[in-house]
Amino acid sequence: MDENGVLTGYKIYYQKVTGTSLGPLQERKKLIDPKFDRAKLAGLEPNTKYRIEIRAKTKAGEGDKYYVEQTTKSVINAQPDTPAFEASMLTAKEGTAHILVRWLPALDGHPGTHFKAWYKLKGHPKWTQTNEVTEDDYVILTGLEPGKVYEVKITAHDGEYFSSSDIKEVDTTNGRFTEDGSFIGQYVPGARALPPAPPPPEPAPRGAMPPTYV
Repeated sequence: MDENGVLTGYKIYYQKVTGTSLGPLQERKKLIDPKFDRAKLAGLEPNTKYRIEIRAKTKAGEGDKYYVEQTTKSVINAQPDTPAFEASMLTAKEGTAHILVRWLPALDGHPGTHFKAWYKLKGHPKWTQTNEVTEDDYVILTGLEPGKVYEVKITAHDGEYFSSSDIKEVDTTNGRFTEDGSFIGQYVPGARALPPAPPPPEPAPRGAMPPTYV
């Protein structure tokens, strides 16, 4: 296979639309992994129309552009809707385990502006939290122990408000988890969703712009 034709990711560009005029073309700096089918575009102005372009990228360069036009929402500081997320195992060096946690913000309602992931070994009292994830909709939990069961949850934030997700149990033996009988990866007999356990509130920046997802 010609390596120049192998997809390496997606590039996103965007520009403000004012009437029939287009503003300067701006680039989302981070390349989107080709395995992902959605991405977060942060830092846009509220209640503003944008043209958003996506281009496939290979070693040979960028392909044809495809675009949509979308208007961002107004800024409203309020408690986010209960967040949903998915988790999956990533390949790691022997003796370690990594978990990909991906926030699935609803396109309707009030999903919040950013999120954190929380995790701990099952049965342990203390949660570990990630930094605030503001530019992406995923985070990778690294340095975990293989062959263990972790409890994982996320919190969606908007200024001083936050909402906590349900807890998922993730088995780092082979990346299994279940929630109400559904699964991603391999099913774990007897696994179940646990009730929400909100973390201590921590203030986040006020007035953040609700992100746009493409």
